[in-house]
Amino acid sequence: LDLGISTNIESIFPGRKRTMDTNGETGYFVQDFTLEEIKLIKVRQRVEHRTKDFDDLFRIPSLSEIIDLLYDWKVNVRPRIGSNLNTSKTSGRPGLYAELKYPDLLQEDANISMADLFLKELKSHPKSNELFFDKTECESLKFDEYLVPPLVVQSFEIKALKTMRELFELQTAPPKNGVEVEAPIWSNGLLPPLIILVSETKCFQNYESQEADENFWFEVVEARVNGIGPDKACLLTDHASLGRDFMETARLEHRLAVHPWTERMELSFVTPNHGFATAEDELMYLICVLKIDGIFAENVDLAVRVGMKGCDDYMYEGVSYGTNKKKNVEQRSHGTTVCYETEKEEVIIVGLAFCAFGLFLGASLTYWVMARCDRKKKRRNFDDGMAAIPSAEDYDDAGQGRRNVTGNELEML
Repeated sequence: LDLGISTNIESIFPGRKRTMDTNGETGYFVQDFTLEEIKLIKVRQRVEHRTKDFDDLFRIPSLSEIIDLLYDWKVNVRPRIGSNLNTSKTSGRPGLYAELKYPDLLQEDANISMADLFLKELKSHPKSNELFFDKTECESLKFDEYLVPPLVVQSFEIKALKTMRELFELQTAPPKNGVEVEAPIWSNGLLPPLIILVSETKCFQNYESQEADENFWFEVVEARVNGIGPDKACLLTDHASLGRDFMETARLEHRLAVHPWTERMELSFVTPNHGFATAEDELMYLICVLKIDGIFAENVDLAVRVGMKGCDDYMYEGVSYGTNKKKNVEQRSHGTTVCYETEKEEVIIVGLAFCAFGLFLGASLTYWVMARCDRKKKRRNFDDGMAAIPSAEDYDDAGQGRRNVTGNELEML
């Protein structure tokens, strides 16, 4: 929230620094400035030992301007790159991975609802519906096919993500003449994947001993999120098995996408306890051994290069980790698709199939029981009939007018 960390705001508005009553922090807080004022400042490099050559050259873009940029890429740039990118669902697709920063603090300090503000901005942009909620892309999606989500929303605070889900789910059309009418929902019934961010101190019940925290996973699941974004330290612990356990719990037990943060090229940011010589080695381990679904990287070229390299030739501690190109559908995470409307339809289809099977099975059982009862009834009638047939002792000596009835004749009757 403090613009003084990564901009030249102190030189533009030197008298605007203040201390927040809510947490006692001092700085140039974004909620204290208008958009027009923020447009006057320029960004600076905040990481030490990195070049300062680009300081004070770029301004801060607004969300509306970012959407314009993404739309221009989709409509004007992508079609000129090549047919592979035009038809691919995983390459060259423009998208937005947005984070709701400190929503509780902003609500308390400035009465700003980040979820409401974000959704209002999306609704007001004329191209956001086409860019982020194009339902036609979901209609051609196969059951086990991956579609890069055009919009993902993340936050460290579960409450904000719950609010986002509620705002999307509770959208209704305005009534006409006082009568509620059914109308197309603004987002076409699609909900962007929601990701809960997790710091390294919250991955475990006791970070020092690195014990698993069942309450943590309960809160994550209760929030109904689609993925989890842990600090990479949660996966690169002193004990390698804990990182694997975290991945198994997230992906296999709870079907969550896992997008750790943040990969940086400098050796000072590389985790020391696994013997990685470079950031590339560390990222290869995360992708090939732990099989993360995505990565936040400040050096985008590094992440792209490692991602395209694949794992076919990757060895770690004498074990080969070849890429399994046929992904197990049962192990897919919720975060691997944006077409939740399609998933709902699939659930309905499956439910109808089970319903039809149940009706068939019920009818078959009913027929079998009724047929069995009918056979028993006929058997009782047969026994009663046999008891009513006169025996040879009942005939008179002459046998006139009376004779034995054979079993075959009785069946014919």
